[in-house]
This record gives sequence, structure tokens and C-alpha cells, in this order.
Amino acid sequence: MLEPSRIVYIILIVLGGISTLALVYGILSYKRISKITGGNKPDGVADILMRIQEELHILNEEMREHGQMLHNHDMRIKRSIKSNPLIRFNPFKDQGGNMSFAIAITDENQDGIVLSSLYARERMSMFAKTVKNGKPEQELSDEEARALEMARNQNDS
Repeated sequence: MLEPSRIVYIILIVLGGISTLALVYGILSYKRISKITGGNKPDGVADILMRIQEELHILNEEMREHGQMLHNHDMRIKRSIKSNPLIRFNPFKDQGGNMSFAIAITDENQDGIVLSSLYARERMSMFAKTVKNGKPEQELSDEEARALEMARNQNDS
């Protein structure tokens, strides 16, 4: 049987070994964490995360600005000319050929004008009629109505 003093020495040696292992493990863990976080360096993980957060904020602002710009461009495109079908015709029998025309110039909202030109040997007349929401504000000739209908069909597709 072992003497009580020897048992105490053995227990102290075992506890000292465990303490030494815990100290070594703590030092290695500290070094590993310092390497990951950068310790006191300015480019540690916390600083990197702060920079990423700032950049995300800037990117979100730019994305909002680009969204607004895209909306503005979309509105401008809707107001631009979408179709302009041309109908050629001869308004006077036995004169001139198909030199007269009707053309509908409309945007995506079906707003615009219908232009028509009547050609005769001795003169040429030009007419412009306003269109709002696809409806003419003045009465249209058959050719003008056909041009406007073609414009509606082109805008629908």
C-alpha cells in the first residue's frame, strides 16, 4: 500500500500535468483565434465585417438609384413612338396613283397623331389629327382609321 504522502505527490503530478495541458491548449486556441480575428490588427474579422456592411449599404443605395433610373427609362420608353403603319392610297380616281398616305404615330399609351396627305396634280394637302388613348379627337377617313387600327394592333403585340 502506498504511503499517504506518495499519493498526494502522485495526485499533484497528475493535476500539474492536466494544468500544463490546459495551458498549452489555451495558448494554442488563443493563437488560432488571434489569427482568425487578426488580433489587434486593423484588418481583423470585425473590421472586415464592418467594411462589408458599409459596402452593402452603398450597394443598396446604388441599387435604389438604378431602380429609379430604370423606372424613369421605362416611362420614357412608354412615351416614345411605338408604331407608325403607313397606308398608301389614291383618293381621286384616275389621278396620281398611290401618292397619298395616312400614317398613325402613337406611343405605348395609344397617344399620338394621325397624319394624312392628299396628293393631286396641282396641289397637296396635309392633315394632322390628335389621338388620345387610342381614340381620335377628330373624325377619321377610312384610310386614317385603318392606319390607327394597325397601330393599335402593333402596340398590343
